[in-house]
Amino acid sequence: MPLPIALFSFLLFLHFPAAALSNSDTEESISVVGFKVPWLFDDEIRGPYNAVFDHMRQTYAYNIDIDFLPIRRAERRFFNGTPDCYLIGDYQEGVFEDRGLQRSDIIISDPINIVRIRLVTRPGEPVISSLEEVYGRTLVVDLAIGGYDRVSRVHLKEPVAAIDSVDVRQAVNVLLQKRVDIAMVMDYDLALFMRRNPGISKPAFDPGLVIEEVTDAVVCKRNPRSIKFIQHVNEQLAILRASGDLDRLLTTPLTIAAEQNPTSTTP
Repeated sequence: MPLPIALFSFLLFLHFPAAALSNSDTEESISVVGFKVPWLFDDEIRGPYNAVFDHMRQTYAYNIDIDFLPIRRAERRFFNGTPDCYLIGDYQEGVFEDRGLQRSDIIISDPINIVRIRLVTRPGEPVISSLEEVYGRTLVVDLAIGGYDRVSRVHLKEPVAAIDSVDVRQAVNVLLQKRVDIAMVMDYDLALFMRRNPGISKPAFDPGLVIEEVTDAVVCKRNPRSIKFIQHVNEQLAILRASGDLDRLLTTPLTIAAEQNPTSTTP
C-alpha cells in the first residue's frame, strides 16, 4: 500500500472510534431547565439545591446542560420545548395533565426535599389556624408556589385581595411593611431566609395548618436518556441520605453575606 494511502487509513482508524464516543456522549446528554429561585436554586444567587444538583453533575458519566429561567418561563420551556427535565418539580399530576401529558409520559425522581405551604403573619399577631381566615384580608403569595392564580384555583373558594411576590424575601418584606395581612410561603424557603437574616422579625405560623405539602424532585419527559438520568439521581440521593450529607446540604444556607436592606424591596 502506498505510504499516503496507508497514512490516510491510519488516521481514519484513529478518528472513527473517537467520533463514535463523542456521538454516544451527545446522545446520552441531558438538558435541564432550572427554576430560577434566588438563594434556593439559581445560577447567580446559589442555594442548597445548587449544591445537591452539583453533586449529581459531578457524579454523572454524561454531560448535563442546564438553563436557568424564571419559574413560569421555565415551565413553558419544558412543556412546550425540547428540554428533557426540570428542577424544581413535584408529584402533582394535575400539572402535567393540564398541559396534555399523562403521568406515564413523565418520570420523577425520589424526593429531594418535602416542603409545606404555610400562612404566616407578623410576629406578635394571631396566627392563622384555618384557610377560611384569609377571606376579607389581603394576601401576598410567593410565585415559588404558583402565585395567586394557582392558589385561587386549587385552594380558595372565593377571591381575596392578593398580590404575587417574586420570592420569599419579597413576601416577608411586604408583610412586615403592613402592606398585606398574610403571606403564603414555603416553610423551607422561609427558614433559609431567616437563617440568612437573623436580625429580621420572624413571621409566625400555626404548625398545625398545612395548606399543601410539596415534594421537590427532578421531573423529566420519559425517554431512554431521562430514565438513565433519574436512576442516577435516585442512587445518589440514597447515598447522600445514608451519609447524612443530604440533610447537611439542604439545611446549610449560603453565608457569603446576608441580603442587603432586607426590608426595602417592593413588588
